[in-house]
Amino acid sequence: MPWASARSGFAGILHPKGGLLKRSLPRTLSFWAIDHPRWVIVAFCLLLALAAPGLTRLELRLDGRALVPSDAPALLADQRIQQIFGVRDPLVVVIDTGRAGGILSADRLRAVRELNGALAGLEGLGWGALSSLVTEPRDRVDSIDASPFLSPLPESAADLTELERDIAAAAILTGTLVSVDGASTATLVKVPGGVDRQRLVTAVQNVLAEVELPAGTQAFLVGAPAAEVLLGRHVLADLQRLLPLALLLMALVLGWFFRRPWAVALAFAEVLGCLIFTFGLLGWSGQPIYLTTAILPVVLTTLALTDEIHLLAVGQRIARRRPAVAGRCLARAVVAELARPVALTSLTTALAFLSFLASDLPPVRSFGSWAAVGVLFCLLWSLTVTPVLMRLLGPRRWVAPGDGWHFAGWRLRGRWPLVAALALLVLVAGALRLEVQDGWVSGFARGSDFRRSVERFNEQFYGAHRLQLRLELPATGGEAQDAKPFWDPEVLAAVERFERGLRSLPAVGGVLGPYGHLAAVTHLARGRPAGPRAPPDDAEYIRRMWRRIELGRGPDRRREIVDDDYRQGLVTVFLGDANYRDTAAVLGRVDELAERDLKPLGGRVEIGGDVAVSQAMIAAIVGGQLKSLALAGLGILLLLTWSAGSLGRALRALLPVSLAALVSLGVMGWCGIPMGVATSMFLALSLGVGVDFSVHFMARERAHGSRQAARAAIAPAVLLDALALGLGFGLLGLSQVPANSRLGLLVALAMVTAAGVTLVGFRGEEKRRLP
Repeated sequence: MPWASARSGFAGILHPKGGLLKRSLPRTLSFWAIDHPRWVIVAFCLLLALAAPGLTRLELRLDGRALVPSDAPALLADQRIQQIFGVRDPLVVVIDTGRAGGILSADRLRAVRELNGALAGLEGLGWGALSSLVTEPRDRVDSIDASPFLSPLPESAADLTELERDIAAAAILTGTLVSVDGASTATLVKVPGGVDRQRLVTAVQNVLAEVELPAGTQAFLVGAPAAEVLLGRHVLADLQRLLPLALLLMALVLGWFFRRPWAVALAFAEVLGCLIFTFGLLGWSGQPIYLTTAILPVVLTTLALTDEIHLLAVGQRIARRRPAVAGRCLARAVVAELARPVALTSLTTALAFLSFLASDLPPVRSFGSWAAVGVLFCLLWSLTVTPVLMRLLGPRRWVAPGDGWHFAGWRLRGRWPLVAALALLVLVAGALRLEVQDGWVSGFARGSDFRRSVERFNEQFYGAHRLQLRLELPATGGEAQDAKPFWDPEVLAAVERFERGLRSLPAVGGVLGPYGHLAAVTHLARGRPAGPRAPPDDAEYIRRMWRRIELGRGPDRRREIVDDDYRQGLVTVFLGDANYRDTAAVLGRVDELAERDLKPLGGRVEIGGDVAVSQAMIAAIVGGQLKSLALAGLGILLLLTWSAGSLGRALRALLPVSLAALVSLGVMGWCGIPMGVATSMFLALSLGVGVDFSVHFMARERAHGSRQAARAAIAPAVLLDALALGLGFGLLGLSQVPANSRLGLLVALAMVTAAGVTLVGFRGEEKRRLP
């Protein structure tokens, strides 16, 4: 029957042992391209011409919140907190005198006031966006005047002494707006929603550069908005510095190995085409460049050269052995030998990147998808444009004279099984020492200006990181308290126990919440009596104190403490080094304290703030990468099994890169390198790229019939490939961003290890012809 015949024919085409997809499609495509060079050149020139204008449409989105799933509980909670209380991540401007009590001088306070005036004049801000000694009201019991602390500006020694006493009496300013030792003062800039943070931080930096500060005084920025912007700048600066360096090193290595400028030009044509097509298409798609995709140029530059290295190495070997072969015949001979392994290695690499699509994070999915697009473009280029250029250039231009590089191979004898077993035990022991640990400040090098500024701020103030807790409490008392729970003395007592429990945690620098605010205002209203501070135990008096806060500081500032219904309150927990492990411990204690102090009253806690969002980001990325690793491993295993026709050969192909990954994990464990946002990405990436060595080796093994002959034939190209990958990813080790630096070094280590295991890890020599 016609249908049966068609179905049988289609099945034959796709059959894994003889079908078009198995053996003929890559080779057929390459042969067609070699026979129609003009069509190929015109088609790719048109493709690149259409993609290139997209480069002008590229946009950057380098804020940290883009790395968190939009439906993450921590992000949703943070958005609710911002909506209810009107708080934002503050950009913190610090004026530091460098000595205890140094801020209490007329000239330095005048500089603080001038700085605040300049900040208030920036577009999108205004005085309502600032919180500092210039804006905070000075609550005095002997006067109804609630003018700010620096109005009028204190000039005499007596005025400065009085200012110092008033700051100490307020209590809530110490550690937040004034350093504990009086050496520094901070201005909190509330970043409005929708404002371009890059532009705002740049404008604030310009203000700091223009304001004249007294001798011995310096100004710096801290806070999550500053960290996001400066980290993005570091990534872009790395790109501008490392990409040209990578291109230069690759050109030198390829020139040294192939000894022909045209060979180097032929390889770099693919790099240029890949970058134009991938990022042009990215621009046309409307997707922004995230922190993750910002390193793609260096990654694609390295990966684009791997297939070219094998094509050029095989081409030079064939040309040297058969000098009479013409350009067209030489190109066909090269792709006849390499079309299938090149297609297979590109597909395994693309699968590894596509496994990132399993992540819940748009930036990680973007990295995986666009890296896969670049790899598949390189595959199409290697199967079509490169053979065409080989034909058009002719062998004399890109094949160097001589015998080329030789490699006899090494054989491991003696007690290698015992040595290998001991090495594996050491690596496994190191891998078991791994732990998840990260933090947004760790994205900056220890010697960087921003890192030093954050460390200085943490020494002087409560901490640069903020954990925000939304307390929701029902009424527990009489009729008035039913409407206003935060007027209830019993509720305030429970909140006091909760805040005190948080303050006792080792990682916590300070706590500021409804109880602390109310206790400070009550202390001032009572004439600053000696003894412990506490709000009154009378609901009516409590109501008057809340009213006093609203009259003195304004309704908006009161809403930053409790909502209009007095049912919800905001507790801000200040942390110094807010890394993943310590923050997880604090979050655990928050749950315990809420269970102890608030739940008996029917209260509950919701967690937000930059620390909670960062915590969710780290967990989401690390967990997503482990899921991507499993998917990448399974996908590559199935592809290799289908290609080799044997599960055993597929597992053998995965063995070198698996050992290489174990080496990297062992090194991480013993060197104390944690599993973080970037370091978790190296596993799937190494798996997809590192398996290429085994695929090429097994292809030569099948062709030559013995492992020793295959090793000698493939070794020069594998060594050069490993050198190129090691250098390309290793250059990321020079990054100003420690996370990218570790990622690059770990991938480089895995690539070099996988190549070494591929070449020397298999003993013996096959005497029979392999199937």
